[in-house]
Amino acid sequence: MSSKSLEEVGLALAEGYPSKDSDLTRKELARVVEVVLPSLADRAFSALSQGKEGVEEVWKAIREDSEGLFAPALEEVERVKVIYVASKFANNRIVGEVLTKLAIDMARSQKED
Repeated sequence: MSSKSLEEVGLALAEGYPSKDSDLTRKELARVVEVVLPSLADRAFSALSQGKEGVEEVWKAIREDSEGLFAPALEEVERVKVIYVASKFANNRIVGEVLTKLAIDMARSQKED
């Protein structure tokens, strides 16, 4: 995944996050996505393999029980920020679909390798 994509996702997530240091917050939220994305890509690949089509359908399939996927990010980013991203992924269609699209792209690129 390009660092530009991560920056854009981090920026979008940071827009709704109350923080005095928006640059650091953006980087930390992007780091959460970076850590979690490979696991989301695995789930996206599985969903696609099961016949799910379209970003929304894949998102609905992979968001179920996704909380555990965010646990590794707790080693690098404070808990409240990890929970924020996990919640946005699971409950906000726009954020969920953006992250799912990135996961699908990653899954497809890994399949090609």
